[in-house]
Amino acid sequence: MNTSKLFHPLALCAAAALLASTYVEAGITCTATQISRTEGNAWETVNFPAADLTAHGITDWAYWNWSSTVMTETNGKSGGTAIGLPTLEFSTVAAQCGSPATTHFSFTDGTSPTSGSNVQAGAGMQSNGNNQPTTISFTVPVTTDTSTLRVWFTSQKFNSVNISVWNGATQIGSTIVATNTGDKRAAVVYRFDFGGADSPGTLTFKFSGIGRQQDDSQMVINAAALDSNVVTTPTFNPTSGIYASAQSVTISTPTSGANIYYTTDDSTPTESSTLYTSPVNVNSTMTLKAIAFKSGATPSSLASAGYVIGTPATVGAPVFSPVAGTYTSTQSVTITTATSGAAIRYTTDGSDPTSTTGTLYSTAISVATSKTLKAIAYKSLMADSAVAAATYTINGAIIPGKIEAESYVDMNGVQKENTSDAGGGQNVGYIDTNEWMDYYVNVQTAGTYDVKFRVARAPSDSGQLQLKSGATLLATVAVPSTGGWQTWTTVTATGVALTAGNQTLRVHVSNGGWNFNWMDFTQSSASGYSTWSTTHFGASASDPLIAGDNADPNTNGIANLMEYALGGDPSGSTTGQAILPDSGTSVGNRMTLTFQRDPSLTDINYIVEVSENLIDPWTPIASSTAGAATVNLAAFSVTETGSSLKSVVVEDTSVINSTSKRFIRLRVVRP
Repeated sequence: MNTSKLFHPLALCAAAALLASTYVEAGITCTATQISRTEGNAWETVNFPAADLTAHGITDWAYWNWSSTVMTETNGKSGGTAIGLPTLEFSTVAAQCGSPATTHFSFTDGTSPTSGSNVQAGAGMQSNGNNQPTTISFTVPVTTDTSTLRVWFTSQKFNSVNISVWNGATQIGSTIVATNTGDKRAAVVYRFDFGGADSPGTLTFKFSGIGRQQDDSQMVINAAALDSNVVTTPTFNPTSGIYASAQSVTISTPTSGANIYYTTDDSTPTESSTLYTSPVNVNSTMTLKAIAFKSGATPSSLASAGYVIGTPATVGAPVFSPVAGTYTSTQSVTITTATSGAAIRYTTDGSDPTSTTGTLYSTAISVATSKTLKAIAYKSLMADSAVAAATYTINGAIIPGKIEAESYVDMNGVQKENTSDAGGGQNVGYIDTNEWMDYYVNVQTAGTYDVKFRVARAPSDSGQLQLKSGATLLATVAVPSTGGWQTWTTVTATGVALTAGNQTLRVHVSNGGWNFNWMDFTQSSASGYSTWSTTHFGASASDPLIAGDNADPNTNGIANLMEYALGGDPSGSTTGQAILPDSGTSVGNRMTLTFQRDPSLTDINYIVEVSENLIDPWTPIASSTAGAATVNLAAFSVTETGSSLKSVVVEDTSVINSTSKRFIRLRVVRP
């Protein structure tokens, strides 16, 4: 189908005891009694008189004949052809508050409908309110490429209704109509045109709205009419565009015997406008609008084409609000342009958007983590704006400190709910295995932390959670049964190593079926080495001959403090071996030393030293103090890469030759 064709609103009115609606389309004005209804909770009773349709030249039309249980197609004009409206069967009454709304009518494909047969959607729908969505739909077979479909529908207590048309899984048109009818009903007629470039087929029309009041927001499709006697919409040659010189524009329609009327002042043409007889001389910037008329047929849709002669104006640059800067919470960023009618596209990955690439801006952008927004504004017949950029630095939730479970910046599958735990507020629930929650945090100081998790679990067995930083597993914690979904307990992970700065931590659900209220990070009270020593030596951690800094209980030649610094396990000689430094030479024939540094170990210093004779003095050329980045003291170069573990490469200043001697080493000491 031609994706440029959209719906055209023809009428909107508030209903009283008897509704009268006036609508204007393609130069024809018609006033007719369209809908009557009963009061109370009854649904609409439809009375679309034949005159209301034949006045528009409609040859084939139909509406649903409403009985107590079944709606069937009724031909409304003598000699007319049925357009194949599906039979509708009365179905379940709409659900009450707290459950999804259900259809009042379901499509079936049999003349004697059976519930559940080929169910698609409903012709009438009642929302359960509280901002719950409601959608009804129907299909129409289009057997000619020059047809017009009109749909009459009513709605009550919807702020707006979105109407979309689909060819299979492809949406080919949409529009939004504001109703805002309060307690009254709105009657609306919509028209959709199929031009010569369209392909016949079966189309699906969907009507969607958000109910505003519990149990009482109603939407009903009342009637539909398919008109094949429609004048084809005019086309322009050359088409809309920007041109360096004046253009001679022809306007045409393939409908034989049709007359085209046009305007150049942006008004909608009527049969009183200028009759097209020869090409229009466009020698300045203007918009041509045209409609084709023919006796006994429905006039065409409005066609328009804009022309810019010479240099076009430039669209105003996008403006971000709030402005770029550093913030301590998620920001809702709007993007605007001073150019009326301009569209905006934006990116969040640092690339430059264009008028065809990037995300089309439609609503405020939630910026929960640090990122740069770039945007461009564009409009037909104008030059694109310059690309505007705004960088937002979002400092995450402070660690050490408490983080509420519901303050995630992203998640998969979970839901929020009210909690009865101390402090009230909300918790995260409906947690299933392999779901997750991401938290953007700002770790004030690198180090080892104890993390408390506030959890509840009704099943008698245990659940499990994992705390992760990227692909790195930081901790695994069992979630015990507490006897109820709102019976809370606190479980703790100890020795969680965190680097400093803004970062994303993930709570991964390795075994679901529990609720989550908060987590609280505190820096471990014992020194890192003390905790490590207790873990590896148990009751012998106080024995200096076993757990002392320079002791070597597994006799592998690596002292305990160096094992601690390099990730070793001193309790065994073959497992958990330390990753020892590696020496070599650089391209410039200088000595290099490569080693891994754990920035969470804030109770030790790493020092790289050089000597020419293995005897004092050793000269420090690089060092890392209390978890901080490695500093170049007298080295040729120092590089450091990685996050949870840093890979450090130190290159000596001296060039090695055949007669010189040079030695390099790593020393680990307490501050």
